[in-house]
Amino acid sequence: MNIPHCYRLVVRRSGQTSGVLNTYFSLHLHQVCSLSPVILPLRSLQSLSSARPSTNGVYGPSTVFRWNRLARTDSRLTLFSRRVQTEAAVPGEEKRKNRIPVTWKSLGIATVMAGALWGTMMYLKHEKEQASAAERQKQIGKAKIGGEWELTDHNGKPRTSADFHGSWVLLYFGFTHCPDICPDEIEKMIKTADLLEKERPENKVQPLFITVDPDRDSVPAVARYVKEFSPKLIGLTGTTEQVSKAAKAFRVYFSSGSPDADNDYIVDHTIIVYLIDPEGKFVDYYGQTKTAEQMVQQIEGHMNRFSYLRW
Repeated sequence: MNIPHCYRLVVRRSGQTSGVLNTYFSLHLHQVCSLSPVILPLRSLQSLSSARPSTNGVYGPSTVFRWNRLARTDSRLTLFSRRVQTEAAVPGEEKRKNRIPVTWKSLGIATVMAGALWGTMMYLKHEKEQASAAERQKQIGKAKIGGEWELTDHNGKPRTSADFHGSWVLLYFGFTHCPDICPDEIEKMIKTADLLEKERPENKVQPLFITVDPDRDSVPAVARYVKEFSPKLIGLTGTTEQVSKAAKAFRVYFSSGSPDADNDYIVDHTIIVYLIDPEGKFVDYYGQTKTAEQMVQQIEGHMNRFSYLRW
């Protein structure tokens, strides 16, 4: 057995050892000295090392007292050794404590952060759309487009612009004798309305057709014409004064050509589809080069902006 340094020190100082001291050091002191540099009272150790039992083999009271004192010291050293072992395990405990546990609270924080990121992205998208709309407004100019009108639909029912408030309106000016351009633009307008209602069912889209040829486009003529496209399309006609007022409100140019031998003529007019919001205000316009898909993309931006400003 390796004798610890503190034990050897006591032996060298006392010059002798006793059975009691040998037994004690063998069982206790070696373990304590190997854990920490604790110094026991040297005088007590030397006294125990020089102690001798009486003739009947029993130690005296003073020796027993010193033995009990050393036993109490051993108890304190045992507690100290346990404390050292506990503190030695602290780094591992601290490492485990440094780990962030996955809890409902941490998941909630992560959700809030994700929501904030999404909100920031939507805000930046909204700002971009506003900048695009501002640029679009510059191209349109400050001229007032849109306004109130009174006409008659293809069922013979009097209609006003206020009847369509609450719905998004796609409006096209044309005439029933148009050979190709008007049918193409009306079909594109109907397709746009169908796509929007499919992707945005919460937003009603109403396509309207207003004739610029009231002399030939009577109520029955308009009724036959709109049925060739879609049941959702509403055709509108009226007197020359009523049609002219509606066209003027949207800055629509139209002019009738000279009739031929069959009294047939072509009407030259503006080829534009107008977008009107649920409040009856003009929002945007789309020329002949725009596809239905491009119109849908731009109109959805207007719908988002309209909803955002009224949220």
